[in-house]
Amino acid sequence: MRVEIKTITPILAEVFLQANNSNRKINEAQLNMIMRSMIAGDWALTHQGVALYEDGTLADGQHRLTAIVETGVSCKMPVFYGVEKIQKNIMAIDCGKGRSVMDSAQISGINITPTQQSVVRGLEFGFKVRKRKVSHSEMVSLCDKYRKELDWLLDLTPTNVGGISIGPVRVAIVTAVNLGAGYEFVRSFIKALYTGEYSDPMLLGAIKLRSKLLAGNYNTSDYRFTAYNMTLNTIMKSWKGEDVKRVSAKELY
Repeated sequence: MRVEIKTITPILAEVFLQANNSNRKINEAQLNMIMRSMIAGDWALTHQGVALYEDGTLADGQHRLTAIVETGVSCKMPVFYGVEKIQKNIMAIDCGKGRSVMDSAQISGINITPTQQSVVRGLEFGFKVRKRKVSHSEMVSLCDKYRKELDWLLDLTPTNVGGISIGPVRVAIVTAVNLGAGYEFVRSFIKALYTGEYSDPMLLGAIKLRSKLLAGNYNTSDYRFTAYNMTLNTIMKSWKGEDVKRVSAKELY
């Protein structure tokens, strides 16, 4: 087996892909993530690249090669030739544990928590679409973009309460402040939501929202948008002094 560092052009990528006759089905989310990385100029030369078996068929790299063809962006990467096509080698390719965003961030000296990832995903993409796969560099960029929101959100929601401390609720809190709800009012609303205790009648909506959230599991893909809308609507109505007769999931803002 030998290896070369080559600049893979779209033409060369197509040549390699012509020998792709025994690989898994293309994962569109993975492909789109790699394409965005290449278009943004974030593709980096590492030890990961393309591998060919002894008979010339493609062993590894179909997503990278397809992304080059689709984007028209040439990328430099290692190409391994002459990988022995035996069961042991086939079973070993891509079977290792991939690094999470937190793994890569920690190695880079950056602190990114699961809560932060959930919040910035919601702020950037919302909850109407299926969860979008983002690269590690994209997640770091999103956390930088929403750093101010993440910092004061920790001040607003310092504790965790099952059923309430979920991504959609936290995103709705940020959105409410961005829509003009007073910071101190939102702080009082969230305290009532988290503890179930209140003295101001304007915070009764927080208690109704709390009961609704605790009564169901809203942290699933089918109900995250519902939880977001319920929280945002209740905060904004309460801030405006409106009577929250019932917690509504209708999209109002």
